[in-house]
Amino acid sequence: MQTRKASNRIKLIKAAARLIESDGYKNIDVTKVTKEAELGYGTFYNHFSGITELYEEITKEVILNIQDFVVDITSHETSFLRQIFIRNYFQFHAFFGSPILEWVAENPTFLMKIWDDNTKNTTNEIIKKTIKNGELKGDPIEILDRFENIRETYRWNFLGSLHSLLAGKDPDVAFVDNTEGVDIFSMPYKEKREFLRSIVSEYKKHSLKIQKIFLEGS
Repeated sequence: MQTRKASNRIKLIKAAARLIESDGYKNIDVTKVTKEAELGYGTFYNHFSGITELYEEITKEVILNIQDFVVDITSHETSFLRQIFIRNYFQFHAFFGSPILEWVAENPTFLMKIWDDNTKNTTNEIIKKTIKNGELKGDPIEILDRFENIRETYRWNFLGSLHSLLAGKDPDVAFVDNTEGVDIFSMPYKEKREFLRSIVSEYKKHSLKIQKIFLEGS
């Protein structure tokens, strides 16, 4: 029974994602989603309280897919600092190709909550490893405090950049522009720009995979 419930939940999420991609999130309802998923109308409410909760679940799935995807393709990376920025890079590409982009851009506080609930602790652990690895110089407590303060600025800048992605801005350009504009780790401007461009150069080949992973994943 649990397996069937989980399967139906996934079917509803995938069906909604397909509909949002084709029709836009403002043009779907429970009837359309259940019909697309080939499930009964009442099945929807066994899993979600309404359409908004379904959008929230799709957003969460996008974020979790990014984490799994990045862990898989960065297994060769010895630089924890690069891993932090690579995660950021793929967020631009995941949302650029995501059917839920418009809804997220209009509901930024929910994405902030998703980050806090699902990625904040992981990022903090990577920061600690970065310090231990000697990639960030200075007092560890001061570095962590600075990152905690700067993180919110970076997040809001990212949320603002979602509107530029909606307007068709290249996600590679958006990533570099957004990230170099925030002094996250006190890196010199030229050094940081070259650092960011090296990430784009190496990982651009994976960008289409992250854009498709949500709709094609099981």
